[in-house]
Amino acid sequence: MKFLHIITALALALSAVACGDDEPEYLEPEQPVQPTPDPEDPEEPEKPDDPVTPPEPEPSRALSLDLPISTAFALDGKASVTISLKDLSGMEYVSKSDLTLSATVSTEANKDINAYNSANNSQYTLMPSSALQVASATIPTGNSEATMEITVDLDALDSSFSGMPFIMPLTVSASDETVTPVTLYVTAPVIRTLTDRIAIYLTGATPTAEIFNTDTSTNMKAVVDCPGGGFGNHDAGEIQMAHTVFSSYSGITLAITKYRLPRGNTVLPALDAYNIVRLMRIHASEWGGYSQVGIMGCSAGGHVAATVACYAPTEVDFQVLLYPVITMTAGQTHAGSRDALLGYNPSAEKVKAMSMEKQVTASTPPAYIGWSNDDPVVPPTYNAMAYYYAMLGARRPVTISEHATGGHSWATWTDFPTNMLSWVYSIR
Repeated sequence: MKFLHIITALALALSAVACGDDEPEYLEPEQPVQPTPDPEDPEEPEKPDDPVTPPEPEPSRALSLDLPISTAFALDGKASVTISLKDLSGMEYVSKSDLTLSATVSTEANKDINAYNSANNSQYTLMPSSALQVASATIPTGNSEATMEITVDLDALDSSFSGMPFIMPLTVSASDETVTPVTLYVTAPVIRTLTDRIAIYLTGATPTAEIFNTDTSTNMKAVVDCPGGGFGNHDAGEIQMAHTVFSSYSGITLAITKYRLPRGNTVLPALDAYNIVRLMRIHASEWGGYSQVGIMGCSAGGHVAATVACYAPTEVDFQVLLYPVITMTAGQTHAGSRDALLGYNPSAEKVKAMSMEKQVTASTPPAYIGWSNDDPVVPPTYNAMAYYYAMLGARRPVTISEHATGGHSWATWTDFPTNMLSWVYSIR
C-alpha cells in the first residue's frame, strides 16, 4: 500500500503539470508582435499550482497475539483468538481502513513444529488439516483488533491419534500486505477413557493428566493435584499420596497433573495445570458430577497451584498448599526450583510476578496451607507463612496446619489428611 500511495501521488502531480493553465499563448500569424510591457507596471506572474503532497505512508505495523507461547488451546473443540494490530514499538495501532485477516497453514509446518517442541518441552505432531476450521475476521476502520473463531473436530483427532497430540501452525495475515503476519499455533486435547482412569493427552506422549474416581455422578468436588519435584521431575511419593488420600474418601474426583517441566520456560507448569482445571470444568457432568474444582500442590507443585489460584481465581474454588514453594526471592526459596522455573539471573519484574505472596488479591480463592517449621528445603517463613499473611492481608479465607517438626513432608503430620479433607468438604 505504501508503493500504491506513492504511485498515485506521482500520477496526480504529473496530471497537474500536463493540464495546468500556465502554458504560453500562441499568437495568430497576422497579428503584430505585442509591445514589451512597461517595466514600471509589470504584470503579476501567474503562480504555479500547489504541488500535490503525497499522503504520509503508514508506519510499519504487525499483527500480534496476546496468548502464552502463541498457542490457542481448543479444549472443547472451540477457541476464540484476539488478533491485535500494533506498531513496531508494541503499541496498539488504530487501523485507517478495514483489514481482513485470514489464516493459512504454515508453509514450513513440520519445521515450525520441531522448533516449537524444542522451545516448549512438548511432543506434538501435525494436526490433520481436515480437522481444523478457522473463520476469517476483520479489523474495522478505527479499531485495532479482531477475534478469530477456531473450531477443531475432536473426534477426528481421536480417530487419528497414535500416541502424540496434534498441533497446527498457522500464518495469520492481513489484506494489507505491508502488515507483518503472525504465527498462531492451535492444539486440542485427545481424551481416552481407560479401565480405571481417563487419560488426557494435551502436550505430549505422556498424559498431561489422569482422572480418577469418575464412575459416579454424585461427587461434590474435584481436585487437580500438582506434584512437586523441584521443577525437575514429578515426585512419585506425592503422586502416590494423592492416590491414597482421595481413593479412600468418597465424593472427590482426582486429577493427577504431570505439567511440563519448565527448563527456564516459566509459563509451562501453570499453563498446563490451568488447562486441566478448565477441562475439569468442561467435563464436570461426565467425570463425577462435581460442582467445585480446587487445586492442590506440594513443594514446587504448591507454587504451580498457587500460581493458577492467583492468576486465574475465577476458575479455582479452593487451593490446598502443602509445604509450598511460594516466593522466588533469592535466598528465601528453594534455589533449584527458582533456577528451573525462572532461569539464571531473572529480572526483578519476573521474580515479583512469580512470587505468589505478592500476587494475592481480594479475589484469590480460599486456601488451606500446611507446613513444618523445621523444613530444611523450603523455608516456611518466606513461603508458606508469607502466603498465609498475604491471604490475611487481603481478607481472604485461609486455614493453616502448622507443625513444629516434620521436615519437608506430610508423613508425620498426625492431622493429615483428615483435617485437610474436612476443610475441602466444608468449602461452599
